[in-house]
Amino acid sequence: MAFTMCKGQTNNGENQLASLYKQVRFRDRAVEYRTNIEVGACNFELLINDVPVEQYFGDAEGTVNTSVPINDAILQTGAQHWKLIVYPGERKGKQLEELSPNVLIDIEIEKITKGGSQQEAGAVKKLVTTSLVKRDGREVFADAGKRIVVYEGSFPASVPYNIPGWTKGQDLQKEDSLALQREVLAYYQKYAGFYNEKNVEGIYSAVLAKERERAQYFFLDAEGCKETIKDYKEFLSFPSPNVLPVEHYRMRFYGNGKIVALERTDPPNKGEPVTRIEYKDKNGKTVTEFMYCYLMRNASGQLEMIR
Repeated sequence: MAFTMCKGQTNNGENQLASLYKQVRFRDRAVEYRTNIEVGACNFELLINDVPVEQYFGDAEGTVNTSVPINDAILQTGAQHWKLIVYPGERKGKQLEELSPNVLIDIEIEKITKGGSQQEAGAVKKLVTTSLVKRDGREVFADAGKRIVVYEGSFPASVPYNIPGWTKGQDLQKEDSLALQREVLAYYQKYAGFYNEKNVEGIYSAVLAKERERAQYFFLDAEGCKETIKDYKEFLSFPSPNVLPVEHYRMRFYGNGKIVALERTDPPNKGEPVTRIEYKDKNGKTVTEFMYCYLMRNASGQLEMIR
């Protein structure tokens, strides 16, 4: 489906996004950090510098095996804090009360040098791996039987950029929680409304701050910025789109209290973004797409999307 702009809109926002690559520095020293994750028989949340980078909530029968870029959580060179929270999960639709003896955990950080003409994989640093003990003649997960386990530590990262991210934001945990939740909900509803109304300039204005930083930490070139715009336009070109209401959520803080987000609480959507679009694919199957929206309060006192 072709993308169309609402009447009276200009392409000023698109031009701003398209030109972000001109502000990107150190492209010849580009580097990407990734976390390689293998977790089985449990649910988990992984945070870098108190920012969520990957999670899984649901059936705990299988194994999650993935690799996720984490530059968005690394603001500057130095020690980076990580935290892994492990939960029991579900089995056959029933919430388990304790961690299984079969839990598998293997998480590492990999550095990939991307500057120049070739990519080069660097050293891999293990963050956490399954700790086993012997019970009844067999090796089992050392923390089996617990309701929750938290592992944390630090790893070094060296990046050529230094970006503010959420660090200059205000501590939102000090605010009245009910008033803040109403304000955050209003922001989410307004942002979702931009998609309902196909208000492209509203969308581009809302995401400009976070996309400016994203262009830097991913060292985007002109083609990368075009792909960013293409992704937003795709959300507005789904056949028979249905922007779903913001519901079944809780407010969570990240970034040491300087980031706030609304996340789903209902199975099987627990932990997922509340801003969603449903549409029918070419086979008539319902597809749900999520829009992440992490907010901070900027120097002007306004909520602003930062990730």
